Amino acid sequence: MSATDTALQVIEWAMMSQEARGTPPQGDLSGVEKLARPSATLVQALEQLTAVTAARLRWEMPPLGDNRPIAVGNLIIAAALGTAHPQLARTLLKGVPTLSCSGDWVVRYGLVTPALSFLTEEMADDYRQISPLTAILNRPIAGQETLGVNLALQLLKNSTAKLSLTLHLAQPTTDIKVRCWRTELLNRLRLGGQTEQSFVLDVYEAAMIYHQQEVMNQVRAAYSTISDRQAASDEENLRDALSIANWWKPLWAIERADVNQLRQRRYLSYAYREGIKLFNLSQKMLGDVEHVY
Repeated sequence: MSATDTALQVIEWAMMSQEARGTPPQGDLSGVEKLARPSATLVQALEQLTAVTAARLRWEMPPLGDNRPIAVGNLIIAAALGTAHPQLARTLLKGVPTLSCSGDWVVRYGLVTPALSFLTEEMADDYRQISPLTAILNRPIAGQETLGVNLALQLLKNSTAKLSLTLHLAQPTTDIKVRCWRTELLNRLRLGGQTEQSFVLDVYEAAMIYHQQEVMNQVRAAYSTISDRQAASDEENLRDALSIANWWKPLWAIERADVNQLRQRRYLSYAYREGIKLFNLSQKMLGDVEHVY
C-alpha cells in the first residue's frame, strides 16, 4: 500500500455515513511525493468528497459560489489521517498549503471533523488549525477564538452558509468544550449589529423548532444538578450543568436589552423561559459561592 492508496481509503471512509464509518483506515506512506501529482482517480475522489460534504452542510455547489479548483495539497491531510504515527502525521501537516478557495474549507472539514473523536486532543488541535470550518462548527483551538468569530462573520454574508450555520449551532451537543465555544460565539455576535443579533435569535429559535425536547431535557437535567447540593458536589456534572446554563446567556442578554425582539419570534415559544430561569439560577449559585469564599 502506498500513500496514494492510504489517502484514497481515508477519503472513501470520510464519505461514509456516520453509522458505517468505524475507525479511520490506516496504511503506509510510501511514495508520498506522488501526492503532488495525483492520479485522476484520487483527484475525482477529492472532488466527490467536496460535493458530499457540501450536501451534508446544506451548502450549494460550488461552495460559496467559488469556482476555483480544490488544491491537491489537501490530499496530504488524508494521508496524514491514515498513518498511525503522530510525529509522521505532524511532519506531513507542515506541508499542507494555505487555503486557496472555499472548496478547500469544505474538503478539509469533510476529512478532519469525522476523525476528531479518534485523535488525541493534541493531534485534534493540529487538524483544527488547518480546517477553518472545523474550528467554527466544532471549536477553535485555545487562543484562536477571535479568528473563529471572524470566519463565522464571513459565513453570515452568504445566505446558504448562514442557514447551515444556524441549524448547526442550534443542535444540542454533549461536548462541554464545543458548547462553551458556541456560547462564546453567540455572545460575541450578539454584541454586533442588528444582523448579528438577528442571527443569534435565529439559532435559539431553530433550537426550539427542531430540538425542543432535547434542549429542555438538558435544561431540566442541569437544573436538577445545580439545585441539588449533593449532585452539584460532582465537579464534572456541575461543569456540564453550568455550561448548559451559560448557553442561554446571549438570549438572556438580548431579552434584558429589548424583550420585544424575542416577542417577535413566534416559534421561539415560551419554553425558552426555562432556559433563562436556569441561567439565573446558575448565576445565583456562583454568586453564593463567591460570597462564601
